[in-house]
Amino acid sequence: MKNKGNFLEIVEKLPFGAKIKIAQKTGLTTKTVTKVLKGNGGRMDTVKKVAVAVKEFVKEYNELTNI
Repeated sequence: MKNKGNFLEIVEKLPFGAKIKIAQKTGLTTKTVTKVLKGNGGRMDTVKKVAVAVKEFVKEYNELTNI
């Protein structure tokens, strides 16, 4: 997967507590979110949910930190 490296770079830069927020947003467990974020895969719909939630989280975080 070509974009896996880019995704993992973004995941490494997530702030503390991001996994919990992403889990709450997606309705998945934090264990599942962590597995997906580490690149251990999962069902396609699960990976998609996490990817979309990460994108939204990063956008919101950047808006808050660009004061």
